[in-house]
Amino acid sequence: MGYTRGDKKRFIYRFQDFVQQRSVNFTNVKKFHHPRFGVAPNWHSVLYPTYPNIRYIAINRYECTRLLEHGIEESQIFTIPNCIDQSIVPPDDRSVELRKIIIEQERLDQEVHYILYLVRCVRRKNVEEVIFFTCLLNSLAQGKLAHKNKHLEGKFHLLVSLRPTSGDEGRYADQLMDFVNKHKLPVSIGFDDLVSLEREMDPADPTRLKRYSVRDMYRVADLVITTNVLEGFGFAYLEPWIADRAVIGRSIPMITPDFQAKGMKLGHLYITLIVDRQDFRDIGQDKGSVDEALQERLSRISKLARPDFVDQVFARNETTMRATLRLFEKRTRNDLVTMNKKVVTDVYSQETEGRQLYKVVTSP
Repeated sequence: MGYTRGDKKRFIYRFQDFVQQRSVNFTNVKKFHHPRFGVAPNWHSVLYPTYPNIRYIAINRYECTRLLEHGIEESQIFTIPNCIDQSIVPPDDRSVELRKIIIEQERLDQEVHYILYLVRCVRRKNVEEVIFFTCLLNSLAQGKLAHKNKHLEGKFHLLVSLRPTSGDEGRYADQLMDFVNKHKLPVSIGFDDLVSLEREMDPADPTRLKRYSVRDMYRVADLVITTNVLEGFGFAYLEPWIADRAVIGRSIPMITPDFQAKGMKLGHLYITLIVDRQDFRDIGQDKGSVDEALQERLSRISKLARPDFVDQVFARNETTMRATLRLFEKRTRNDLVTMNKKVVTDVYSQETEGRQLYKVVTSP
Protein backbone atom coordinates (compact mmCIF):
# COMPACT_ATOMS: atom_id res chain seq x y z
CA MET A 1 0.00 0.00 0.00
CA GLY A 2 1.40 3.42 -0.89
CA TYR A 3 0.31 6.86 0.34
CA THR A 4 1.48 10.36 -0.65
CA ARG A 5 1.29 13.29 1.75
CA GLY A 6 2.58 16.52 0.25
CA ASP A 7 5.91 15.71 -1.35
CA LYS A 8 6.55 12.73 0.94
CA LYS A 9 5.76 9.16 0.08
CA ARG A 10 4.84 6.55 2.67
CA PHE A 11 4.83 2.79 2.24
CA ILE A 12 2.58 0.64 4.40
CA TYR A 13 3.03 -3.11 4.73
CA ARG A 14 0.31 -5.31 6.16
CA PHE A 15 1.46 -8.68 7.50
CA GLN A 16 -0.63 -11.77 8.03
CA ASP A 17 1.89 -14.59 7.66
CA PHE A 18 5.63 -14.65 8.11
CA VAL A 19 7.78 -16.45 5.56
CA GLN A 20 9.74 -18.34 8.24
CA GLN A 21 6.47 -20.01 9.31
CA ARG A 22 6.41 -21.81 5.96
CA SER A 23 9.53 -23.95 5.81
CA VAL A 24 9.55 -24.45 2.03
CA ASN A 25 9.10 -20.75 1.31
CA PHE A 26 11.74 -19.81 3.87
CA THR A 27 14.23 -22.23 2.33
CA ASN A 28 13.66 -20.57 -1.07
CA VAL A 29 14.17 -17.09 0.39
CA LYS A 30 17.57 -18.10 1.74
CA LYS A 31 18.63 -19.30 -1.73
CA PHE A 32 18.75 -15.74 -3.09
CA HIS A 33 22.26 -14.37 -3.63
CA HIS A 34 23.62 -11.05 -4.78
CA PRO A 35 24.14 -11.42 -8.58
CA ARG A 36 27.51 -9.66 -8.49
CA PHE A 37 29.11 -10.77 -5.24
CA GLY A 38 27.42 -14.16 -4.82
CA VAL A 39 26.59 -13.63 -1.16
CA ALA A 40 23.20 -13.97 0.47
CA PRO A 41 21.75 -10.61 1.53
CA ASN A 42 20.46 -10.07 5.04
CA TRP A 43 16.92 -11.37 4.55
CA HIS A 44 15.70 -9.40 7.58
CA SER A 45 16.58 -6.08 5.92
CA VAL A 46 15.13 -7.19 2.59
CA LEU A 47 11.79 -8.39 3.97
CA TYR A 48 11.48 -5.91 6.85
CA PRO A 49 13.08 -2.57 5.89
CA THR A 50 13.17 0.10 8.60
CA TYR A 51 13.13 3.39 6.69
CA PRO A 52 11.34 6.34 8.41
CA ASN A 53 8.62 6.52 5.73
CA ILE A 54 7.57 2.88 6.20
CA ARG A 55 4.74 1.74 8.46
CA TYR A 56 3.75 -1.82 9.36
CA ILE A 57 0.29 -3.13 10.16
CA ALA A 58 0.05 -6.34 12.17
CA ILE A 59 -3.28 -8.18 12.46
CA ASN A 60 -2.74 -9.21 16.09
CA ARG A 61 -0.42 -8.68 19.04
CA TYR A 62 1.51 -11.87 18.33
CA GLU A 63 2.51 -10.67 14.87
CA CYS A 64 3.27 -7.23 16.30
CA THR A 65 5.78 -8.94 18.59
CA ARG A 66 7.29 -10.79 15.63
CA LEU A 67 7.87 -7.48 13.82
CA LEU A 68 9.60 -6.06 16.92
CA GLU A 69 11.86 -9.12 16.91
CA HIS A 70 12.81 -8.28 13.31
CA GLY A 71 14.04 -4.88 14.43
CA ILE A 72 11.07 -2.72 13.48
CA GLU A 73 10.60 0.29 15.75
CA GLU A 74 7.46 0.19 17.89
CA SER A 75 6.39 3.60 16.56
CA GLN A 76 6.27 2.14 13.03
CA ILE A 77 3.92 -0.73 13.96
CA PHE A 78 0.12 -0.53 14.19
CA THR A 79 -2.15 -3.40 15.20
CA ILE A 80 -5.33 -3.56 13.13
CA PRO A 81 -7.30 -6.83 13.03
CA ASN A 82 -8.97 -8.09 9.88
CA CYS A 83 -12.62 -7.20 9.49
CA ILE A 84 -15.53 -9.61 9.18
CA ASP A 85 -17.96 -9.63 6.27
CA GLN A 86 -21.21 -9.01 8.10
CA SER A 87 -23.24 -10.00 5.05
CA ILE A 88 -22.27 -13.56 5.92
CA VAL A 89 -25.91 -14.42 6.65
CA PRO A 90 -27.95 -14.85 3.43
CA PRO A 91 -31.19 -12.88 3.09
CA ASP A 92 -33.36 -16.00 3.00
CA ASP A 93 -33.07 -19.16 5.07
CA ARG A 94 -32.55 -22.30 2.97
CA SER A 95 -31.09 -24.35 5.82
CA VAL A 96 -34.13 -26.65 6.14
CA GLU A 97 -33.77 -27.90 2.58
CA LEU A 98 -29.97 -28.14 2.86
CA ARG A 99 -30.31 -30.11 6.08
CA LYS A 100 -32.75 -32.49 4.39
CA ILE A 101 -30.37 -33.01 1.47
CA ILE A 102 -27.44 -33.81 3.79
CA ILE A 103 -29.57 -36.23 5.83
CA GLU A 104 -30.63 -38.09 2.66
CA GLN A 105 -27.15 -38.00 1.11
CA GLU A 106 -25.40 -39.24 4.25
CA ARG A 107 -28.28 -41.49 5.40
CA LEU A 108 -28.57 -39.84 8.81
CA ASP A 109 -31.19 -39.75 11.52
CA GLN A 110 -33.78 -36.98 11.06
CA GLU A 111 -33.04 -35.58 14.53
CA VAL A 112 -29.26 -35.54 14.18
CA HIS A 113 -27.27 -32.60 15.60
CA TYR A 114 -24.59 -31.22 13.30
CA ILE A 115 -21.12 -30.17 14.47
CA LEU A 116 -19.55 -28.14 11.63
CA TYR A 117 -15.82 -27.82 10.94
CA LEU A 118 -15.68 -25.39 8.04
CA VAL A 119 -12.21 -26.17 6.69
CA ARG A 120 -10.27 -28.00 4.02
CA CYS A 121 -9.36 -31.41 5.42
CA VAL A 122 -5.56 -31.04 5.69
CA ARG A 123 -3.08 -32.12 8.37
CA ARG A 124 -2.59 -28.74 10.04
CA LYS A 125 -6.35 -28.48 10.60
CA ASN A 126 -6.03 -31.38 13.07
CA VAL A 127 -9.21 -33.07 11.84
CA GLU A 128 -8.58 -36.30 13.75
CA GLU A 129 -8.99 -34.33 16.98
CA VAL A 130 -12.41 -33.00 16.00
CA ILE A 131 -13.42 -36.57 15.11
CA PHE A 132 -12.31 -37.63 18.59
CA PHE A 133 -14.25 -34.77 20.19
CA THR A 134 -17.44 -35.54 18.24
CA CYS A 135 -17.22 -39.22 19.21
CA LEU A 136 -16.63 -38.16 22.82
CA LEU A 137 -19.87 -36.15 22.73
CA ASN A 138 -21.72 -39.18 21.40
CA SER A 139 -20.24 -41.39 24.11
CA LEU A 140 -21.51 -38.93 26.72
CA ALA A 141 -24.92 -38.82 25.03
CA GLN A 142 -25.07 -42.63 25.12
CA GLY A 143 -24.40 -42.65 28.88
CA LYS A 144 -20.89 -44.08 28.65
CA LEU A 145 -19.62 -41.77 31.37
CA ALA A 146 -19.42 -44.01 34.43
CA HIS A 147 -21.02 -41.47 36.80
CA LYS A 148 -23.65 -40.50 34.19
CA ASN A 149 -23.77 -36.96 35.52
CA LYS A 150 -23.37 -35.25 32.16
CA HIS A 151 -25.75 -37.06 29.86
CA LEU A 152 -26.34 -35.31 26.54
CA GLU A 153 -29.37 -35.93 24.39
CA GLY A 154 -29.36 -36.87 20.74
CA LYS A 155 -26.77 -37.94 18.20
CA PHE A 156 -23.96 -35.72 16.95
CA HIS A 157 -22.57 -35.85 13.43
CA LEU A 158 -19.45 -34.06 12.23
CA LEU A 159 -19.46 -32.20 8.91
CA VAL A 160 -16.05 -31.24 7.46
CA SER A 161 -16.66 -29.02 4.47
CA LEU A 162 -13.89 -29.67 1.92
CA ARG A 163 -12.07 -32.88 1.00
CA PRO A 164 -8.85 -32.68 -1.08
CA THR A 165 -8.41 -35.42 -3.67
CA SER A 166 -4.73 -35.34 -4.59
CA GLY A 167 -1.24 -35.19 -3.13
CA ASP A 168 -0.42 -35.56 0.56
CA GLU A 169 -3.58 -33.68 1.53
CA GLY A 170 -5.75 -36.11 -0.42
CA ARG A 171 -3.97 -39.08 1.16
CA TYR A 172 -4.53 -37.65 4.63
CA ALA A 173 -8.26 -37.23 3.94
CA ASP A 174 -8.42 -40.77 2.54
CA GLN A 175 -6.77 -42.16 5.69
CA LEU A 176 -9.35 -40.44 7.85
CA MET A 177 -12.28 -41.65 5.74
CA ASP A 178 -10.95 -45.21 5.68
CA PHE A 179 -10.91 -45.14 9.49
CA VAL A 180 -14.34 -43.49 9.65
CA ASN A 181 -15.91 -46.06 7.29
CA LYS A 182 -14.23 -49.02 9.01
CA HIS A 183 -15.59 -48.01 12.42
CA LYS A 184 -18.87 -46.50 11.17
CA LEU A 185 -18.17 -43.16 12.84
CA PRO A 186 -20.55 -40.14 12.69
CA VAL A 187 -18.37 -38.15 10.29
CA SER A 188 -18.82 -36.79 6.76
CA ILE A 189 -15.95 -35.13 4.91
CA GLY A 190 -16.36 -33.25 1.65
CA PHE A 191 -19.34 -31.23 0.43
CA ASP A 192 -17.63 -29.65 -2.57
CA ASP A 193 -20.47 -30.64 -4.95
CA LEU A 194 -23.13 -29.31 -2.61
CA VAL A 195 -21.55 -26.17 -1.15
CA SER A 196 -19.35 -23.37 -2.52
CA LEU A 197 -18.15 -20.03 -1.18
CA GLU A 198 -21.15 -18.25 -2.67
CA ARG A 199 -24.53 -19.59 -3.74
CA GLU A 200 -24.86 -20.84 -7.32
CA MET A 201 -28.32 -20.64 -8.85
CA ASP A 202 -29.67 -23.05 -11.44
CA PRO A 203 -29.85 -21.12 -14.77
CA ALA A 204 -32.90 -23.17 -15.75
CA ASP A 205 -34.71 -22.40 -12.49
CA PRO A 206 -33.81 -19.14 -10.67
CA THR A 207 -35.50 -20.38 -7.48
CA ARG A 208 -33.37 -23.53 -7.28
CA LEU A 209 -29.88 -23.61 -5.82
CA LYS A 210 -27.27 -25.70 -7.61
CA ARG A 211 -24.83 -25.17 -4.75
CA TYR A 212 -25.38 -23.63 -1.34
CA SER A 213 -22.97 -21.20 0.33
CA VAL A 214 -20.77 -21.61 3.41
CA ARG A 215 -23.21 -19.22 5.07
CA ASP A 216 -25.98 -21.78 4.55
CA MET A 217 -23.72 -24.40 6.15
CA TYR A 218 -23.39 -22.24 9.25
CA ARG A 219 -27.17 -22.17 9.55
CA VAL A 220 -27.45 -25.94 9.19
CA ALA A 221 -25.01 -26.50 12.07
CA ASP A 222 -26.03 -26.68 15.70
CA LEU A 223 -22.50 -25.76 16.77
CA VAL A 224 -19.29 -24.82 14.95
CA ILE A 225 -15.99 -26.33 16.06
CA THR A 226 -12.31 -25.68 15.41
CA THR A 227 -9.30 -27.79 16.40
CA ASN A 228 -6.83 -25.97 14.19
CA VAL A 229 -3.37 -25.48 15.71
CA LEU A 230 -2.11 -22.78 13.31
CA GLU A 231 -4.14 -19.72 12.32
CA GLY A 232 -3.04 -16.55 10.59
CA PHE A 233 -5.84 -14.50 12.10
CA GLY A 234 -8.66 -16.64 13.39
CA PHE A 235 -11.82 -16.07 11.37
CA ALA A 236 -13.12 -19.39 12.71
CA TYR A 237 -13.46 -17.74 16.12
CA LEU A 238 -15.43 -14.75 14.77
CA GLU A 239 -17.60 -15.59 11.77
CA PRO A 240 -19.95 -18.17 13.32
CA TRP A 241 -21.28 -15.71 15.92
CA ILE A 242 -22.51 -13.47 13.09
CA ALA A 243 -24.56 -16.44 11.87
CA ASP A 244 -25.87 -16.97 15.44
CA ARG A 245 -23.78 -20.09 15.97
CA ALA A 246 -21.48 -20.72 18.93
CA VAL A 247 -17.89 -21.88 18.49
CA ILE A 248 -16.42 -24.72 20.55
CA GLY A 249 -13.09 -26.55 20.44
CA ARG A 250 -9.42 -25.58 20.73
CA SER A 251 -8.05 -22.19 21.67
CA ILE A 252 -4.84 -20.93 20.05
CA PRO A 253 -2.88 -19.00 22.70
CA MET A 254 -1.31 -16.60 20.20
CA ILE A 255 -4.69 -15.76 18.60
CA THR A 256 -7.69 -15.95 20.94
CA PRO A 257 -6.39 -13.67 23.76
CA ASP A 258 -6.71 -10.74 21.33
CA PHE A 259 -10.41 -11.50 20.90
CA GLN A 260 -10.90 -11.89 24.64
CA ALA A 261 -9.16 -8.55 25.26
CA LYS A 262 -11.85 -6.95 23.07
CA GLY A 263 -14.59 -8.44 25.22
CA MET A 264 -15.37 -11.83 23.65
CA LYS A 265 -16.22 -14.69 26.00
CA LEU A 266 -14.16 -17.71 24.95
CA GLY A 267 -13.37 -19.31 28.29
CA HIS A 268 -15.06 -22.55 27.25
CA LEU A 269 -12.38 -23.26 24.63
CA TYR A 270 -9.61 -25.65 25.66
CA ILE A 271 -5.89 -24.97 25.24
CA THR A 272 -5.05 -28.66 25.65
CA LEU A 273 -7.17 -31.79 25.34
CA ILE A 274 -5.51 -34.25 27.71
CA VAL A 275 -5.81 -37.87 26.55
CA ASP A 276 -3.61 -40.56 28.06
CA ARG A 277 -1.65 -37.89 29.97
CA GLN A 278 -0.73 -35.76 26.95
CA ASP A 279 -2.32 -33.24 24.65
CA PHE A 280 -4.20 -35.08 21.91
CA ARG A 281 -2.31 -33.20 19.18
CA ASP A 282 1.02 -34.50 20.56
CA ILE A 283 0.07 -38.19 20.64
CA GLY A 284 2.37 -40.19 18.38
CA GLN A 285 4.96 -37.45 17.93
CA ASP A 286 7.65 -39.89 19.01
CA LYS A 287 6.86 -42.12 16.04
CA GLY A 288 9.00 -42.27 12.93
CA SER A 289 6.50 -40.82 10.47
CA VAL A 290 3.44 -38.61 10.28
CA ASP A 291 1.36 -41.61 9.21
CA GLU A 292 2.35 -43.62 12.29
CA ALA A 293 1.62 -40.59 14.48
CA LEU A 294 -1.80 -40.24 12.86
CA GLN A 295 -2.62 -43.90 13.51
CA GLU A 296 -1.69 -43.44 17.17
CA ARG A 297 -4.16 -40.57 17.49
CA LEU A 298 -6.88 -42.44 15.62
CA SER A 299 -6.46 -45.43 17.94
CA ARG A 300 -7.63 -43.24 20.83
CA ILE A 301 -10.97 -42.73 19.09
CA SER A 302 -11.66 -46.46 19.23
CA LYS A 303 -11.11 -46.41 23.00
CA LEU A 304 -14.15 -44.14 23.47
CA ALA A 305 -16.32 -47.28 23.41
CA ARG A 306 -15.01 -47.96 26.93
CA PRO A 307 -16.82 -46.11 29.78
CA ASP A 308 -13.68 -46.07 31.92
CA PHE A 309 -11.73 -44.32 29.16
CA VAL A 310 -14.53 -41.77 28.62
CA ASP A 311 -14.55 -41.18 32.38
CA GLN A 312 -10.80 -40.65 32.37
CA VAL A 313 -10.90 -38.13 29.48
CA PHE A 314 -13.75 -36.22 31.12
CA ALA A 315 -11.96 -36.09 34.49
CA ARG A 316 -8.69 -34.85 32.93
CA ASN A 317 -10.51 -32.06 31.06
CA GLU A 318 -13.37 -31.47 33.47
CA THR A 319 -13.32 -27.65 33.65
CA THR A 320 -13.45 -27.01 29.92
CA MET A 321 -15.71 -30.01 29.29
CA ARG A 322 -18.30 -28.67 31.72
CA ALA A 323 -18.04 -25.19 30.15
CA THR A 324 -18.52 -26.66 26.67
CA LEU A 325 -21.42 -28.89 27.70
CA ARG A 326 -23.27 -25.88 29.12
CA LEU A 327 -23.47 -24.55 25.56
CA PHE A 328 -25.76 -27.46 24.68
CA GLU A 329 -28.35 -25.75 26.88
CA LYS A 330 -30.22 -23.48 24.49
CA ARG A 331 -30.57 -20.50 26.85
CA THR A 332 -26.88 -20.51 27.83
CA ARG A 333 -25.84 -20.83 24.20
CA ASN A 334 -28.13 -17.99 23.05
CA ASP A 335 -26.83 -15.67 25.78
CA LEU A 336 -23.24 -16.30 24.75
CA VAL A 337 -24.06 -15.85 21.07
CA THR A 338 -25.73 -12.50 21.80
CA MET A 339 -22.72 -11.21 23.76
CA ASN A 340 -20.05 -12.35 21.30
CA LYS A 341 -22.02 -11.31 18.23
CA LYS A 342 -22.18 -7.74 19.56
CA VAL A 343 -18.41 -7.62 20.07
CA VAL A 344 -17.75 -8.97 16.58
CA THR A 345 -20.14 -6.54 14.89
CA ASP A 346 -18.72 -3.56 16.83
CA VAL A 347 -15.00 -4.30 16.89
CA TYR A 348 -14.39 -6.26 13.68
CA SER A 349 -16.63 -4.34 11.27
CA GLN A 350 -15.45 -2.88 7.95
CA GLU A 351 -16.29 0.59 9.27
CA THR A 352 -14.06 0.16 12.32
CA GLU A 353 -11.18 -1.14 10.21
CA GLY A 354 -11.59 1.76 7.77
CA ARG A 355 -11.23 4.33 10.54
CA GLN A 356 -8.14 2.57 11.89
CA LEU A 357 -6.51 2.42 8.46
CA TYR A 358 -7.21 6.10 7.89
CA LYS A 359 -5.37 6.97 11.11
CA VAL A 360 -2.34 5.00 9.95
CA VAL A 361 -2.05 6.54 6.49
CA THR A 362 -2.60 10.10 7.74
CA SER A 363 -0.48 9.93 10.90
CA PRO A 364 2.59 12.19 11.05
